[in-house]
Amino acid sequence: MVFFRNAGGTPLWTHKDITYKLGGTDHEDPIDYLRSHGVSESQFRADVQKAYEGATVTVKPKPQEPSQNVVGETGVAYIDGLNVNLRSGPSTNYGVIRQLNKGEAYQVWGKQGDWLNLGGNQWIYNNPSYIKYQEEQTTTSSPVVGKRVVSKVDDLRFYDSASWSDKDVAGTVDEGLGFTIDAKVSVNGSPQYKVHNSKGVTYYITANEAYVYVK
Repeated sequence: MVFFRNAGGTPLWTHKDITYKLGGTDHEDPIDYLRSHGVSESQFRADVQKAYEGATVTVKPKPQEPSQNVVGETGVAYIDGLNVNLRSGPSTNYGVIRQLNKGEAYQVWGKQGDWLNLGGNQWIYNNPSYIKYQEEQTTTSSPVVGKRVVSKVDDLRFYDSASWSDKDVAGTVDEGLGFTIDAKVSVNGSPQYKVHNSKGVTYYITANEAYVYVK
């Protein structure tokens, strides 16, 4: 963008203005890009004028279309391959956000076809050759759902996600204290309880009877 301030001239000239009035420019005009994000040329000019004069300009994000046919489903996706694409939507037509690698595990919040939602607009393709997906069993018929899991020992770890990794440790709980059970899950072959505290915050804690009991 090129700015001009004078008594009777245009406050803002775009690259297109420069091309027609001053002989050209080798830069691409951004007006089409702005339109694709829901910002008209007149709105952009008005916002630039406000910013130039010291006013605050609030930019409203472009509304995102809701995903269709997304099934609410929870579980854990274990990455068992290298450079697995994490995409911004449930299709290869969506861009790659980053790549995931073996040994990583992620909470799954929904499913569309063979695509798993890792929260927000983050999706991976559920290919069993490189994804090990374990669905949580959250049926209310489970005898432990709604009960409390209580620690038998001091300094028992609990986790932010379905994991045994040190980096996912949320804190520790002492003997006699515990949480309300939401579900029982299996993490790398070992049982955990998906739980919540009095504030409704979700955690995961071992279901090993050597360390906890249910009441």
